[in-house]
Amino acid sequence: MMRKEQCNRSGQGQAAALKTVARGQRGRPKTMLCWLGILAEEARAEGRQRRAEIWRTTFNSFSRFLGGKDIGLRQMEGRLMQRYENCLLAGGLCPNTTSFYLRNLRSAYSKAVKAKLCPAPRQNPFSEVYTGVAKTRKRAVCADTLRAIRKLDLDGRPDLDYARNLFLLSFYTRGMAFADMAGLRRSDLKEGILCYVRRKTGRPLFIHWEERMQETVEALWRDAEAMGAAVRQRGGKRLSRRDAGQLASNRGAGCLGAGAMGGKGTASSRAGKDADGDGYLLPIVRDGEAHARSAYRNVQYKVNQGLKEIGKMLGLKMPLTMYVARHSWASLAKAKEVPLAIISDGLGHASEKVTRIYLATLDMNAVDEVNRMIINGI
Repeated sequence: MMRKEQCNRSGQGQAAALKTVARGQRGRPKTMLCWLGILAEEARAEGRQRRAEIWRTTFNSFSRFLGGKDIGLRQMEGRLMQRYENCLLAGGLCPNTTSFYLRNLRSAYSKAVKAKLCPAPRQNPFSEVYTGVAKTRKRAVCADTLRAIRKLDLDGRPDLDYARNLFLLSFYTRGMAFADMAGLRRSDLKEGILCYVRRKTGRPLFIHWEERMQETVEALWRDAEAMGAAVRQRGGKRLSRRDAGQLASNRGAGCLGAGAMGGKGTASSRAGKDADGDGYLLPIVRDGEAHARSAYRNVQYKVNQGLKEIGKMLGLKMPLTMYVARHSWASLAKAKEVPLAIISDGLGHASEKVTRIYLATLDMNAVDEVNRMIINGI
């Protein structure tokens, strides 16, 4: 955790360093860090923020391994990659995380070879390191646990109630990803149908708006107002977890801070009941907020921290995170013997093997019926 916090604190400095390195050899880059910097800048300029973020993360990791020095593209060889992998593992990273960095580095190196920035190697530098994806432990909870989460008394803790409601809304909306939730606009909800494009796959998804979804959205805005009031009571300062406990009897805590939740104003005004407006549907980021992506990631981190606290309150043996909502929806659908094609479509997967066969004839009403059945089961 300490290492992650240090990386976050130095993120802006590393981003600036990345741009400086990239500019240094813009014409014909000869070093790996420079090439990663160029890839990140190109992705950012093209609006591919997630890909740019991946290149930056890989740049930061490999730069730390090299001690801040750069290395020639021709010097990328197997023994170096093995040393890099061992360094990552020694730092406490799991095989899937080390594989993430090595796969990205391999991709960047392959692009360099294809661009003829360096000759093709006689031996693949990545042949002796792990670049696969191992199966992870199950991250789903049963219907009884979901019911316990929904009914847990969190009076006086709007920060935890906020986290709980985002988790439940993700579950109700067939495991919607947090990034997609943060980007929802009021105009995405029309005539009882929520329509959005999944960022990861680019697939448009349509969800019938259920009563519980509406109740949860309204509860989220109440939580946001309560947290904003608590922060304003503290003079605009963020509340620590210790302060949260002290203020539990006075409209609760504000661990997420007013800025992330919408700042000043009432819950109803921030919810944007003006039919002509097109503000955010959920109180995650604010309209016009600079660095909206980093803002929602900051909220996501704190929401997951809140969910883990809820998990401990319920005695769960596994960490409770937003991703558990998605796994749980799929798991419950499978337990109810819902056809795989409907589950895949409900989750918005981009698997051509499934969707190519069923997408043209799949009745969206079947997906809505399944979702209603799952929601009513908890």
